[in-house]
Amino acid sequence: MPNQELVHNLLAEYVDQREKGTEPKQALHLLARIQPDLPIEERQQLFQMIRAWEQRNQEPAPPQPSQDEVQTCPLCGKDNPASEKYCYSCGQLLGVSLSTRILESEEPDHATFGAMSKLLIMVRGHAQKPINVSIGDVPVLIGRSVPGSATQPDIDLTPYNAESLGVSRIHAAIQRASQTLTIVDKGSSNHTYINGEKVHPHEVRVIHDGDEIRFARLTTIFIFKREVRRL
Repeated sequence: MPNQELVHNLLAEYVDQREKGTEPKQALHLLARIQPDLPIEERQQLFQMIRAWEQRNQEPAPPQPSQDEVQTCPLCGKDNPASEKYCYSCGQLLGVSLSTRILESEEPDHATFGAMSKLLIMVRGHAQKPINVSIGDVPVLIGRSVPGSATQPDIDLTPYNAESLGVSRIHAAIQRASQTLTIVDKGSSNHTYINGEKVHPHEVRVIHDGDEIRFARLTTIFIFKREVRRL
């Protein structure tokens, strides 16, 4: 079943983030951006699988809540400890919904892209094929490859139906600038958009963690993966 495969792909992404040191809430925010419209049955299954993984690998059994330290599950109505992240009864995530985009104001560092950061590009409709990008000091070209062309993109969107969706051969370029990540439209035929706003050709724009970047009609989400130094 396609949705079952997606559930397991999302769980694998969550586990990968947690094993790299990402906090649970930030890892869940990532899933919210990747797949906000997961059906409720599969979403509940994903919650339960995440909670089971956390219980096996990270979290001790929660203490019994007092009457004034509880939160009610919005899905099943059961009371849970105020510090609990998942409902003990149904596995629903408490305090964060995968069906609601996280507000930028909750992430004060959403524009920071430091030396230890890496980029994850999620292409809409292709959650099982994310693009991991390491950003150095030179521009990274985004577009679609064409056999025999003298210039080829560093990030090739051809496997994501780029040609039929109007992506140019060299559509845009991204580059680290100080502690931010920037994007420049390279004069593409069908333009680049950030959260629905058109980027003018050769205009330098700062990308924020979780931004929707659309190349012509090919929609992506840019996720900042902040690597954690382990002592």
